[in-house]
Amino acid sequence: MKRVLLLASVLLLLVGCTSKPIYNVDNAAVVTGAGAAPSQADVRRAIVEAAASKGWTVKDIDPTHLQATHVARKHMAQVVIEYSTSSYSITYEDSLKLKYNGTTIHRNYNRWIRNLEHRIRQRLAAL
Repeated sequence: MKRVLLLASVLLLLVGCTSKPIYNVDNAAVVTGAGAAPSQADVRRAIVEAAASKGWTVKDIDPTHLQATHVARKHMAQVVIEYSTSSYSITYEDSLKLKYNGTTIHRNYNRWIRNLEHRIRQRLAAL
């Protein structure tokens, strides 16, 4: 009986490890390689190019917001990217089959967002 309880506990622990607190990017600074302030169009272009290079599809919502969608097999993540000449934010909007429960989500989502954030920083640094 103790073995069954131990095995059940280990399985619950392993299942719980796939979900992590959701990661959002909040007001990350826009830093260019030249150190000069970029135009709004430059920031938008850097974000769109970065997202596309990581497999995200991007749509304009308005002049300061983009909606980006990433599909991997049967999984989908959708975020809103708010941007200006000085900062940008990436915020969870929707998902499919990523076990989102209001506070946690499958760890792959966070990896996708961190990769997107890293690529945006790289594209901005190239300005």
